[in-house]
Amino acid sequence: MMLVVFLVDWEQRKLGDEFVKVNERNNGQFAKDKWISVAKMYFQSVDKVQSNNIDTRTYVMRMGDIAFEGHPNKDFRFGRFVANDIGDGVVSELFPIYRHIGKYDLEYWKYAIHLERIMGPILSKSITSSGNSSNKINEHHFLKHRINVPNLNEQRKIGHLLKELEIALTLHQRITSYVEWAFHSAFFFIEKVMYDWEQRKLDEISTRVRGNNGDMTLPTLTISAAMGWLNQKERFSGNIAGAEQENYTLLSKGQLSYNHGNSKLAKYGTVFTLENYQKALVPRVYHSFDVSTAANPKFIEYLFATRKPDRELRKLISSGARMDGLLNINYDAFMSITISVPMKEEQERISRIIDGLNDSITLHQRIVPP
Repeated sequence: MMLVVFLVDWEQRKLGDEFVKVNERNNGQFAKDKWISVAKMYFQSVDKVQSNNIDTRTYVMRMGDIAFEGHPNKDFRFGRFVANDIGDGVVSELFPIYRHIGKYDLEYWKYAIHLERIMGPILSKSITSSGNSSNKINEHHFLKHRINVPNLNEQRKIGHLLKELEIALTLHQRITSYVEWAFHSAFFFIEKVMYDWEQRKLDEISTRVRGNNGDMTLPTLTISAAMGWLNQKERFSGNIAGAEQENYTLLSKGQLSYNHGNSKLAKYGTVFTLENYQKALVPRVYHSFDVSTAANPKFIEYLFATRKPDRELRKLISSGARMDGLLNINYDAFMSITISVPMKEEQERISRIIDGLNDSITLHQRIVPP
C-alpha cells in the first residue's frame, strides 16, 4: 500500500473532481431482491428486508458508486467508504452515495477509498456526530479534500494486482481452514474405519519421567497451550525457575509432559512431545512420561490435541483449578485414564499423515498471519 511513495506520475486531485454526490431515487426498477447491505456489500435476503418504502426511502447505488457507512469501530475511527462491486441496487437513504465523474478503475478505487491511512485524516475533518452511534459526512468538506491519484492506466495495473492478492489470500485462508478441519477430523475418521484399535490405560503404555542429573545449564522450558514448548528466557525474558530449577524434571527428546493447567484453548490441560531439544528441564508440576517402548509419542500428543481424552480428564476433577492455576489431577489419576490406540505401526503411519497436515497449517499461517 506504499505505492504512492514510489510512483512519481501520481497527482493530487480534489475528491470533488473525482466524485459527485447523487440522490437517485428508486422508480420501481429495483425490488427487495436488490437491497444492498452496505456494511458487507452483498444483496440482502428478501425475507430480511424490513423497509416498506423501497421506492421512496432508498437511494439507487450503481456499480462503482461509493457509500459512506458512518459506524466507527477499532479499524475505522470515523466510519468508512465502501465501493459497490456487486451490481446496481438500492440502499437505505441513511447512506450518502457518491458517483465517479470520469473514467476510473473499480478495483483500484475499491481498495483506495477503503484505506484508513488515506481516508481517516480526511473523514476526521468531514464528519459530524449525529448524536447516535453513526457519523454523518459533510459533503462540501469531503469533496474539497485532495488525495494522490494515479492515471487510469496505473489504476488498472494496481487494481489488478490488488485483486490477485485478495484472491490469493482468500484461497490460503480457505486452505488453512480446511487443513485445520482435516487435522481434527483425521483421528475420528481413522479410528472409525480401523477395527483393531484397543482401549488402553495410559499407564499401560507409559513410564514416569522425573528427577534430573544436576545439570542446571540445560535450557529451561515451559508449555504454552497455543505454541507448545517455549524457552523460558524467550517467553519471559529470563529464567523464572529460580531456586526451584533444582527440582525440575529432565526431559529427553521424544518424551512428553502433561501441563494440567486450565486455559481457554485447553480446558483440561495439554500434552506436548519434546522435539526441538535433545534434553531440557521442565517444571516438576508437569506430569512427564515416556511412551517410546509401546507407543508413538507424536501420536499420543496428537490424540490429546483432538480433545478426545477430555471426557476422561473431566471425570478426575473433584474441584476447580488450584491457586496456582493447575487442575486437581495428580500423576496417578492422569495415568489411569483410558485412551483408544491402534498398533504402534499404525500410530506411526497416522502421525506422519498428521505431520503433513500440521506442516500445511504452519505454511499457510505464515502466508496469512492470524
